[in-house]
Amino acid sequence: MALSALRDRIVSKTAMLTGFEKTRDAMIELMRHHNIESIQDPHRFAMIRNIFDFEASRIEATNQEIKSLTTELVAGQQSFAKLCLVESNKVNRLLIPLLVAARMELELSIGEEQFAKILNETHPQLEKQFDDFIRNISPIRDETQKS
Repeated sequence: MALSALRDRIVSKTAMLTGFEKTRDAMIELMRHHNIESIQDPHRFAMIRNIFDFEASRIEATNQEIKSLTTELVAGQQSFAKLCLVESNKVNRLLIPLLVAARMELELSIGEEQFAKILNETHPQLEKQFDDFIRNISPIRDETQKS
């Protein structure tokens, strides 16, 4: 739920950013018309410029906020994925007696020790693959944050 709330905040900030950008672009257009039409109204131009500067600062602040929230979201997602991996291992261990019972009912041979051995051997491999995956995407994430 915390990650969903964080994602929703990013979506909200992105929508706000779009509005700020539209206002800034409208001010640019007003400055163009002011210059093209050679209007001699310095007060009007100063007001347009002030609005432009205000929107530009809101855009910059909102972009920084979105980057910060995105970094927090990615870190939270990685932690949550790791927690899911650990918890799934716990659940898998609980399934051993069930699987052994079902195989015994079907008269298939495999013991509880064999299942436990398989799980004990595969879980460290899964954790290593997960950690490798996180390391591989971290440079990609770092590059996207710089741009």
